[in-house]
Amino acid sequence: MALKELEVNVGDRVLVEIPKENMRLLVSVEPDKVCVHSDKCKHRGGPIHLCYRDADNIRRCPWHDRKVLRDDVCDDVSATYYPNTQMLRLISRFPEDVVWPAKVVTEATEMTAEGQT
Repeated sequence: MALKELEVNVGDRVLVEIPKENMRLLVSVEPDKVCVHSDKCKHRGGPIHLCYRDADNIRRCPWHDRKVLRDDVCDDVSATYYPNTQMLRLISRFPEDVVWPAKVVTEATEMTAEGQT
């Protein structure tokens, strides 16, 4: 197992990539929970973190404009958020030698901070 900690705020999202496994995950820090789900659209693997919302407030994949109605939960990485210290702790099921960068993404989907190992 490998551990990673990042300083984040409620409302932030963290993009986690696990290149060896061809995985990309999105961790959402919400006021009452933390969610870890796949960041790949089911259609062709488009980046969910770059989705936009249409007039009906439905997320749409930026690649092919398909609706993203449901997130695929992922259990390869678990997450715990500590609001008092604003720390997000990620634990991966992969060995420590597997590279898995994590970056905080804003609502505007711009990379703003690099995760610490």
